[in-house]
Amino acid sequence: MKSYVINLLRADDRRAFMQSQGDRHGLDMVLLPAVDGLSLPESEYKQRCPEPGRTHRLSPTEAACFLSHRLAWQAIADGSDLYGAVLEDDVLISQDGAGLLRSGDWVPKGCDIIKVETIARPIFLESPSIVIGQQRKLWRIASPNTGGGAYILSRVCASALLSRTEVFCDPLDHFLFDPQLGKTNDLASFQMDPAICVQQVRSAQVFMDHHAGKSQMDGLRGTEKRRGISKAVREIVRPFGVFGRRVYFTCRVFLLGGRYGKIPVR
Repeated sequence: MKSYVINLLRADDRRAFMQSQGDRHGLDMVLLPAVDGLSLPESEYKQRCPEPGRTHRLSPTEAACFLSHRLAWQAIADGSDLYGAVLEDDVLISQDGAGLLRSGDWVPKGCDIIKVETIARPIFLESPSIVIGQQRKLWRIASPNTGGGAYILSRVCASALLSRTEVFCDPLDHFLFDPQLGKTNDLASFQMDPAICVQQVRSAQVFMDHHAGKSQMDGLRGTEKRRGISKAVREIVRPFGVFGRRVYFTCRVFLLGGRYGKIPVR
């Protein structure tokens, strides 16, 4: 199984970081030059993102992030492997789990998307789970699980995603991993638990050189920040929303099973 790494040409430090991990773990790693939001033609931007999404209109940089992932999907769809991994250029791959990126032989039949990173926030996952080896499980994603740093796609799924994203209006990670948006609810999407990857922006552990700065791909996903009254209202109601979700999903797990909490990485 190949691992397709999305990397801006100007991000030399991140490219070297990912190549060193690939060499150390013995991965079949393919570097894909990312689409740069700073040079995305306005005509292509308007053609690809003709209207606002659920929350806002994508910026050119967000559109470039989406287009970069489509390049990886295309490579998987055109390849001979049944599965391929998509990695952004600031993920740490665990020593213990790297073997799962070397081959797709372990992937259960019928899996379309497997998210192999943690976003370090509580999420709800539906049962039943699928046991992978002696340490890991796959759970169905049943709540927003945004973040597109590391995931595995089947070749069939990659083709399906390409066909339904000639135009798009929502951020890449929301499109893939937000059941409330509903764009991929017909696909079998799973979360690996424990995860085998984490992005620097989501990790308390510093594993990238400080001079590498903020992740280029993380920057591509930036959205317009709320200001003024809108921001104040959001900050006031946020704790109530967090508490309400915790109570709701905890009760759901108690009554129906599943899992609610942060996914560890190991």
